[in-house]
Amino acid sequence: MPPRYFGRVDWRPCDSNGKFLEDPKSQPPPRTESTANDWTPFTSRLQFETADFVFQHARMSQGNIDRLLELWAASLIPYGALPPFASVQHLLETIDSIPFGDAPWTSFKARYTGDFPLNPPPWMTAEYEFAHRDPLVCVRNMLANPDFSDEFDIAPYREYDRCLKRQYTNLLSGDWAWEQADIIANDPETHGAMFCPLILGSDKTTVSVATGQNEYHPVYMSLGNVWNNVRRAHRNAILVVAFLSIPKTAPLHDRICKTSTKGLISAHESMQEPSLVYTAVKSCGIIVESSALSRDDFPRADIHELIAGDLLHQIIKGCFKEHLVDWVFAYILLEHGQTKGHEIWGQIDRRCVVSL
Repeated sequence: MPPRYFGRVDWRPCDSNGKFLEDPKSQPPPRTESTANDWTPFTSRLQFETADFVFQHARMSQGNIDRLLELWAASLIPYGALPPFASVQHLLETIDSIPFGDAPWTSFKARYTGDFPLNPPPWMTAEYEFAHRDPLVCVRNMLANPDFSDEFDIAPYREYDRCLKRQYTNLLSGDWAWEQADIIANDPETHGAMFCPLILGSDKTTVSVATGQNEYHPVYMSLGNVWNNVRRAHRNAILVVAFLSIPKTAPLHDRICKTSTKGLISAHESMQEPSLVYTAVKSCGIIVESSALSRDDFPRADIHELIAGDLLHQIIKGCFKEHLVDWVFAYILLEHGQTKGHEIWGQIDRRCVVSL
């Protein structure tokens, strides 16, 4: 295997508190230290077994669960005892409080709160629903997944082949991760911490085709420490953390498109104002109190470095298939008129066919 070089100092394993281990070859402790009698958050084995039976095995309806608990309580009256759960609501709340497993989904509604023109378009007065779950819980679940233990990078590294030519494989093998680790290491309070970059992506779903003025965008998240082959294999290394309803004529999208010729700085400035995009980001649990996007909310996120293009959307569709072609065609029609413009466009088409 090609050599890997970790950081500018020798890498040493440490415990969960960031203290170096006396024996670097010692094995990590078990993933759980709970005892055999620990049924948290259930109070007893009976309560756990009851919840497991009615919810997982029998799959009882809530009405039947309530009826069962009532009969159970009636049978225990002579003994002054109580059933494992007071009601079906008590049972569901206990199940939801289990600190393991997937992050629960929640939702909220939002609407445009900026200034209204004289005759506002429908999207300004409409209400939109955002479904999301806590990305921090999702990240913790990924970090705790033992399936990634042999395909996981704990620190940025630089990899070279036998000819000492730099190799770029996974996210932590790049310069950005290396530089971020150097910045983080300057803070003594972060010594012993592990750099965990997050990868976010979104694209509208097929249900957006027939949904009027709304497009629906799932927001995907992955952990940058996981190797690329794991992410491509969909082994729980990519999770959906939000499901956004975005109006097709959102003003922020128009503003970013209009300022795109001025460079990324203009686009970044356009994103500073509160908008539906802010609401979308807030739904992912990133911003809690801030009323606008700013670099202070994302200390390791630089829009100029982190917006990554892809072949389909930024090259094929963005340059050749949609935007650039439409802009050139519209310019030709404005400059030469309909008849002459279509004639010129026909010549361009024929030349493209010949060149291909």
